[in-house]
Amino acid sequence: MLFDPVTLPLWQLLVLAGIAVIFLIEKLFVPSVRWVLRRKVNRVITEINEHLQIEIRPFQLTKRRVLIDRLAFDPPVLEALEAHVNEHQMPREVAQEEVRKYAKEIVPAFNAFVYYRFIYRLCRFVCRQLYRIRVGVADENDIRGIDKDATVVFVMNHRSNVDYMLVAYLASRQTTLSYAAGEWAKVFLLQSLIRAMGAFFVRRNSRNPLYRKVLERYVHMATREGVCQAVFPEGGLTKTGALAPPKLGFLDYMLRGYDTHKDRDIVFIPVGINYDKVLEDQVQINAGKGIRASRSLAGWVLSVTKFIAVHFSKPKTERRDLFGYASVNFGHTVSAQAFARHHGINFVNLDKEKRFEYTAMLAEKLMNGIGYVTPILPAPLLAELFIRDPGAKFSENQVIIEVHKLVDTLIEKGAPMRAAEKPARRTVEKTLALMSHYGLLKRSDGYYSLNAERREIAEYYAQSIRHWFDGIDHIDPNNRGLADAA
Repeated sequence: MLFDPVTLPLWQLLVLAGIAVIFLIEKLFVPSVRWVLRRKVNRVITEINEHLQIEIRPFQLTKRRVLIDRLAFDPPVLEALEAHVNEHQMPREVAQEEVRKYAKEIVPAFNAFVYYRFIYRLCRFVCRQLYRIRVGVADENDIRGIDKDATVVFVMNHRSNVDYMLVAYLASRQTTLSYAAGEWAKVFLLQSLIRAMGAFFVRRNSRNPLYRKVLERYVHMATREGVCQAVFPEGGLTKTGALAPPKLGFLDYMLRGYDTHKDRDIVFIPVGINYDKVLEDQVQINAGKGIRASRSLAGWVLSVTKFIAVHFSKPKTERRDLFGYASVNFGHTVSAQAFARHHGINFVNLDKEKRFEYTAMLAEKLMNGIGYVTPILPAPLLAELFIRDPGAKFSENQVIIEVHKLVDTLIEKGAPMRAAEKPARRTVEKTLALMSHYGLLKRSDGYYSLNAERREIAEYYAQSIRHWFDGIDHIDPNNRGLADAA
């Protein structure tokens, strides 16, 4: 016989068969699936870019492994690495591995298909199920006139973790957003979803110079490559309800080394966010007093699951009445190039002290812009009314009259409102019911009064618009109001 028969034990035959199957899958099936998926993703990207005002940048579509290598071997990062090695007297290989770990942690894994076919729809669904959504634009022509080649940065106040979803949903017709997410989001499965959104993780309290340099260089790269970003200048959720002083870290990362003559323009868009009901209001107030929630991950998951089950068991109209309005206003754009020209500077030529001085000036201008467009909603208005006279009792008609007087005062001060935007009777009725439901107000014999035991929360909501009554320096002299874009 040409070939002698060979006898193998069954287990060896199974092993060989398994190896053959793996080989076929790796060499034939996987490449074919990748090719099909890549074609589908490319079609989605082409389709999306045709409708976006600011296209998805090539940087966002670069393979994550390539970006990690590029960041790990970036010259300024390598300089910081050498300093780290000399300071700590450690092997260079160990320090290099540390840099790669930071790079892997920071660099996102943006997926346009997941972003628009899943995450956008999820954000839209959640936001619409929780709130009645209002959108306003201070100057539509201003935003439409942004250079398509510019790097757009949305700078926002931070009131709730819903902010991420709300702005991602509302801005999705113009651009994709890249967020800086805190370590709270580094949870199994959730972190993969957040990376797919184009978000990157940040150790907010890290003082490690090597880590800060890697983070700085990633922000610099993304900004220089035109990636649209969303930044919370306050650095975290508000603990009092009011706007907090800006932290300069991220702005400085963007502007450090920024050459206004050679680099693309950086256009900042102030975004004001407000809610009739913030889901985490009591948690944030407690955090401001140093009281931290001690709930475990399992407890957190159980609490969220319970909330979803209870909330979605109610009719849709009743669900929205539970939380009222969520509103987002987009303000007047601020160009980094125009700012630099106005002050006769070029950021790339400034020393650290001068750079921080001008960065602080720009941050103040942006915070004023955020304060100007922070939505003035019914619940904050009612909270302000009852806080002003804690012992007063108002009938429903008196509440409507007094709220309209507050709106007139706001308009006189230059707030972006019109007389026609005064809350209607039905809106005031629903807001009174909402605030009574959460215990902020008490109702007796047809009269409403402030619940002294919940005054702290009422103050939290009133603080979101208090800057208009305390004196401000960001009044728009044209008082053009906000165009309803809902």
